[in-house]
Amino acid sequence: MSLSQLAEEYLISADFILKRIAFLRLELATAQGDEALKLRRRLQILYQEVRELRRLSHYLHQYYNQQND
Repeated sequence: MSLSQLAEEYLISADFILKRIAFLRLELATAQGDEALKLRRRLQILYQEVRELRRLSHYLHQYYNQQND
């Protein structure tokens, strides 16, 4: 697998996680108490994962393009 392909896989994973986030946000709308706190924490972690996947994808795309110039 090339770096470019890996970068694309990271973006696909980020999109998958964003779909999961959308589902959890719907659950959060009706959650209360400890359940709501757990969902908020889970959402924070997932948002961090999405940011990291996008950052790594961008980095790999740039690195790959530099290697092919």
